[in-house]
Amino acid sequence: MQTFDAIVIGSGFGGAVAACRLAERGRSVLVLERGRRWGRSDFPRPGQEDAPWWFDREKTGIYERRRFPNMQVIVAATRNSADLLKLADAGTLEAGKSGDFIVLDANPLDDITNTRRIASVYLRGAAVDRARFKVGQTGQTTR
Repeated sequence: MQTFDAIVIGSGFGGAVAACRLAERGRSVLVLERGRRWGRSDFPRPGQEDAPWWFDREKTGIYERRRFPNMQVIVAATRNSADLLKLADAGTLEAGKSGDFIVLDANPLDDITNTRRIASVYLRGAAVDRARFKVGQTGQTTR
């Protein structure tokens, strides 16, 4: 069985930097990643105007554009997120779980922006009085 001096979970920027610095100091490092494997052709190259990414000089970053079926977006935001965070009582509606959910005015499978059309909110199976909470333009909640 192989042993490591350090295990880094996630290869995002922070994980990659931590793993690199540990390896530079002679440590044996294992990086665990649950995301997709990226190939060389997935990254920007000059002259690829039709690629699914763009570069924004003002924000100094590369942004990726991907289109997913609306159901995949909803599953990723609910069931998969709860599973990743090990929240056994969240993510799906079923007996024995918390019962947190929203009711929408329109079908998000028709248009994913319909997830913004919230009719009501339920926490632990009870309706939330949304009128008691006001969200200003800054996104801060006031009472």
